[in-house]
Amino acid sequence: MRHNKILEKVQLSDIQYMEGMQNYVQLYTTTRKLIVHLTFKSLEQSLPAQQYIRCHKSYIINLNHVQALSCKKVIVGGTYLPVGRSQRQALMEHIGSKLLS
Repeated sequence: MRHNKILEKVQLSDIQYMEGMQNYVQLYTTTRKLIVHLTFKSLEQSLPAQQYIRCHKSYIINLNHVQALSCKKVIVGGTYLPVGRSQRQALMEHIGSKLLS
């Protein structure tokens, strides 16, 4: 990922969640926060679908870092994130299948 004009290596497994902001994306890892110049949609398409899912129009979460889930919120890395109505069903199905495997 390019951050502050420097190319940095970021492990996918370290990314807890991502927040889309126009043409930038904030990546929240286990140790830091990075801002990268990418569109949210292009980043979403490049991620492995079995590990990452959109929980809201502005957030993508790493399913391996989910701590708790309710109808309207998901806790990832100690942070409460909103769950959009249109993403709720898919998120529940992914979390359920992840818990059963």
